[in-house]
Amino acid sequence: MSDEARMKRCQALSEPAAALAVALHRGELDDPFAGWEILTRYARELGPRYVNMVAAHPDPSGGTTASNVHTFLPRLTLNGAFVGELIAAEPPAFALGLAEERKQAGGLFALHLDKPLPEKVAGPGFQFGHSLLGTEQYLIVHFSFEFYGFAKYDVLVNPSSPVVRAVLQKMVETGEYQFFAFDRSGHATVFKSDPAQGDLAGLQTNWPRIVQADTTEAQYASAAASFGRRFPEGVLLAWVCRDELAYLDLAHDRLELTPSR
Repeated sequence: MSDEARMKRCQALSEPAAALAVALHRGELDDPFAGWEILTRYARELGPRYVNMVAAHPDPSGGTTASNVHTFLPRLTLNGAFVGELIAAEPPAFALGLAEERKQAGGLFALHLDKPLPEKVAGPGFQFGHSLLGTEQYLIVHFSFEFYGFAKYDVLVNPSSPVVRAVLQKMVETGEYQFFAFDRSGHATVFKSDPAQGDLAGLQTNWPRIVQADTTEAQYASAAASFGRRFPEGVLLAWVCRDELAYLDLAHDRLELTPSR
């Protein structure tokens, strides 16, 4: 290849490479499904060699998939009863659970939204927040999820709950989480955190205080009522699936979610 041809080739590769870097910076690759679509699109621009690299990404979960499913998109497994109760709850609602990806279980934030999440809103992702609330007598764990130009959701959970401790411990240990946004039809938009972004740094720092908390149900209810009065501009989600440790069982009541795109 001549020097002139090499220069033209470098210029042709630089534009999609730069666009891919921007997508990565914006968090557009965080969604495991949409991320692969973006990678595949830019791979087409880079050339057939790169398309083959993306298409050949292994799927260690094994098994067979429907013909309209890209095999390089990971399947996710949740507890069926957990999803059933969340979808049956009046939206907007929130639950903590576990999700299995490539035979590894991880912590899960799950929302049942009262309105569809537009693709243009889901694309850039959301702003994740965490804090501890309470007094010298009790402690409450707070999370927030803000989709810019769409809605900001807040949720309060009781750190004394065995479900809360089991799920948050998994997040603290792995440094990552899955996020599911279900609509009324049961369709889910899925996001996965990037440990390198440090989203869970605050939770990891606060973990020793969380495991030592002894918050009663009455204290939790009082804090939730107070929070709603102090911050009326947000949406305080109803916390459901809070008492069933069986919902964390991924060995028996398995619900597999296979990506459709």
